Amino acid sequence: REKVQPEDSVFVFAKAASGPPMPLAVKRLTVADLPVEVSLSDADAMMPQLKISSFPKIQLMARISRAGNATDGEWLGTAPVVANDAPGVQKILIDSQDGR
Repeated sequence: REKVQPEDSVFVFAKAASGPPMPLAVKRLTVADLPVEVSLSDADAMMPQLKISSFPKIQLMARISRAGNATDGEWLGTAPVVANDAPGVQKILIDSQDGR
């Protein structure tokens, strides 16, 4: 927390475990919102034809970006691949420097 600012953008997104490289669904928050519970669905789709419900396995990720850029930031967190319909809450720890 000491390496980020409260107003830095946080992007929580889901990607297909195998499929297109771009995120399927995304929500934008700020560091001040953390910790937070987020739900991603088809309503959060980046592209209407790529719905999160169409992919059986997904990977959840979170990125912190000072510049507000969803594709490039300073910190990254990645959760293990899960079934799209996995019950329960998946946790993401944003603890790795973003090497992009």
